[in-house]
Formats: sequence, C-alpha cells, structure tokens
Amino acid sequence: MPLKQFQACLIAAALGDALGAPIEFMSIGRIQSRYGEKGLRGLVPAFGFLGAVTDDTQMVIATARALIKALPAKLDLADSLRDAYLDWLET
Repeated sequence: MPLKQFQACLIAAALGDALGAPIEFMSIGRIQSRYGEKGLRGLVPAFGFLGAVTDDTQMVIATARALIKALPAKLDLADSLRDAYLDWLET
C-alpha cells in the first residue's frame, strides 16, 4: 500500500473515532434525544475535547507501528504486535 493511502487510512480511523467517541455505548434513542432525529452530525466534545479520540485510535496507531517495524524487516508480526501493545499499555 502506498504511503499516502496508509496515512489516509490512519487519519480516517482517527476521524471516525472522534466522531463516534461522544456517543460510544449510547442507544439510538439516547443519541436521538441528545442530537436530534438524524443523530450526531459533526464533531462535538468528548472527554472535554473537540475531536478527542479513544483507545481505539491508540490501538490502530500501535498496530501501524508494529506493521511498519515488522514487515520491511521480515520480523514475526505477532511478536511485533505484542511489543507495540505492551508499549501502548505503558503510556
């Protein structure tokens, strides 16, 4: 995958997470009562920040780092993923 496409995937994942973070685990009824019949239509604050992301984005980044490290060097991907997730856990 070309670098620009890889970067676009990471940005899209983070943006989707930022859009979904304020409503994660809410029922459709609760979302509609808070944001209207069509639901959330743009970024709203989550965790006190506009555009906040969750651990989902952090795990995507950890996975990307593992892939970037493992694939060119032909390292064991499972080991690289484990190391990246443990590094994430410490942050």
